Formats: sequence, structure tokens, C-alpha cells
Amino acid sequence: MKTSLIAALWLLVIQVWTCEGLTPPEITELYGRSGPTRPLKISVQNFQYLRISFNGMPSHPTSDCYNVSATCCRRNARPRPSPQTIVIPGIPTYSTDAISYCTPMGVIGVTIDGTAIYNHLESGCVDVNYMPDGSFDECNGHPSPTGEYHFHRAPKPSCLGVPNDEQPHMIGVALDGFAIYDSDAYNGVRQTLDECGGFKLTEMPRNIDTFHFTQGKPVPIM
Repeated sequence: MKTSLIAALWLLVIQVWTCEGLTPPEITELYGRSGPTRPLKISVQNFQYLRISFNGMPSHPTSDCYNVSATCCRRNARPRPSPQTIVIPGIPTYSTDAISYCTPMGVIGVTIDGTAIYNHLESGCVDVNYMPDGSFDECNGHPSPTGEYHFHRAPKPSCLGVPNDEQPHMIGVALDGFAIYDSDAYNGVRQTLDECGGFKLTEMPRNIDTFHFTQGKPVPIM
């Protein structure tokens, strides 16, 4: 435990020195959700990566999609434990080619609640931005055919225990090491996002890129 803490502090020093990676408040948020009885299990690997394990089961109530007539509604689908581990870089790097620029199908991040985040594409239903709202449960997630619960859209704030206000709140982290926030509104003003669905939080200790779910299109283009 002591070794892991020292490694985490060393990684944080490197991130601050290089002005990249998760900020101290973001690291604190993640570690606050980590522990034997918490949704995340976090360790530092080779002083360069964060190793995050989770079982994929949401702590909030789930249900059938609330519009059972929706084309992609999966009735009677139930979440099942889907244990997995992701390794994210402590110092994210920007993509420079078209192949790595696009995210794959399946898991592209994890929420602070220990559930999977997918990209904006749904198998058989294409872009979730154009799927009926009723295709998801009241928390805005749904299980895959194999039972892996996940989000394509911004989770309902109360489902992850974050305030529903006009400030962005960290709700997860992407595989590339950037934080994911729940809204594109900042101080009550909607921000202009880049083509990947992110913007720099200039009032952080340093300018830092983050991904944001949006009000118009409720998923980051990742």
C-alpha cells in the first residue's frame, strides 16, 4: 500500500512537471472511488501508467429501457459482472494518424462508478445520437447482449453521485488518459468543443484537455 502511494505521488509529480495528464483534483476523485469495497481498484504500473480494475456492475438501480417500443430496446436484459482491467498512460499523447484517431468498438473508458463507457456507435443501430431516447434506461445506460452495462450517452448525474448543476464534473477517464466530464457547460455557458468533443479547462491549475458529453449531441466523438 505504501509503495503504491509513493508511486502515485511520483506519477503526479511527473504530470505536474510536464503539464499533462490528470490534474491533482482528478487523481483525488479517482482514488476516492478506489478501495476494497469501492467500484475501482487502482495501482500505478512502472511509474508511468494507472492500472484500473472494475467489475462493470453499476451501483445505481437499472431497468428495461423506458420506451419498450424503441427499435434498439433490449427488454429483460440484465447487467452482469464484467470484470476487466484497463491501463491508461499517466502522460497522454495526442493522436497523429487517422487509424489511432478513431476509438474502437467496446470499452473506451470507465466511469467513476466502475462501469464501462463505449463510443458513440451502437452495433446494429449505428450512431446513438440518432437513436430514440427510450433505447436506454433512466440513467442513460444499457447492458450489451452479454450483460456488460455501459454508457454511450452522458449518465444522469444522480446515478453517479455528482451534482446536477451548470458546472462540469468528472465522471470517468478515457483509455488515452484524458478525463471525461458530464457536460459541455462551464459556469453556465456552453463551450465550443473541438472535433474530438473536448476543450481546455483554463481555470484548472493549468490548461488541460478534457472530453465532455454535450447537450446537443450527448456523446463525445471518441
